[in-house]
Amino acid sequence: MNKSSILMTIVTTLIGIVGSAVVTKKFSKDKNPVWNFKLSVLFSKGISKIDNLKITYTGHEIDNLCSVNLTFWNNGKETITANDVVEPICLCVPQEYNLFNAKVVKATNESNEFQVAVSEDRRKAEITFRYMDYKQGATIQFLSDCDRVENYNLQGAIMGCRNIKKQIVDTKKWESLLSAVVAEGVTVGSLLLSTMPGEELMGRYFPLTMFILLLGFVICTRIVIKQVQEFRYRIPKRLRL
Repeated sequence: MNKSSILMTIVTTLIGIVGSAVVTKKFSKDKNPVWNFKLSVLFSKGISKIDNLKITYTGHEIDNLCSVNLTFWNNGKETITANDVVEPICLCVPQEYNLFNAKVVKATNESNEFQVAVSEDRRKAEITFRYMDYKQGATIQFLSDCDRVENYNLQGAIMGCRNIKKQIVDTKKWESLLSAVVAEGVTVGSLLLSTMPGEELMGRYFPLTMFILLLGFVICTRIVIKQVQEFRYRIPKRLRL
C-alpha cells in the first residue's frame, strides 16, 4: 500500500468515527436535565446617592433586590418523571442572602405540573414537576437580595443522570479563536501543497503532512462540536422570555 492510500484510509477512518459518534448520540435515549438562569439587578443600595437610605422587602432590610429567571428543562430523549427525583431539586443561596419569592412564569405544558416553594428560612426554593419529555420544562422567576451569579446553586439528583448540567452559553470566544487557527492552517496548507511536488509531499514531508492533516481535523471537529452543543443546549422557544 502506497502512502497516498494510507493517507486516504486515515482520512476516511476519522470521518467514519466522527460520523458514527454523531449518529449514535443523535438516536440514543438519555435523561439530560439542564438549567440556565439570567440575573437582573432591580435595585442596589450601593449605587444610591441618598444617605441613610433604608429599603425593606417583606419586613427584611436589604441592600439589593434582584430578579432571577431560571429555566429548567429535559434536554434528553428519555422522559424524566417525579419518581426519578431521588434528591429534591432546589435553587439555593448562601446563608447571608434570601430568596423572597418564586413563581412559575412559563411552562411547556400544563400537564408538566411545575411548582416552586420557598423554604421558611428563605435559603432555598424547591422545584417539583410531574414529568418532562424532550425539550419540556419551565421558567421560574425568583426575587432575591443575592446579586452574585456565582452564589446561586441548583442542587438535586435525578435517577439515571450523573448531574444536572448548567447550560452551555458562551462559545463565541472559542469559536472565533479556533476559526482563526483553522483559517491560518488552511492558508499554510494551501501554500504547502501549491509549492511542493507531490512526490516530496508524500515522501520526505509525509510526517509533516500527516501532522497538519490531523491537527486540522481535530480543530475542525472541535468547532463543529462547539456549534452543535450551542444549538443543542439552546433554551426551548416556549420557555424563552
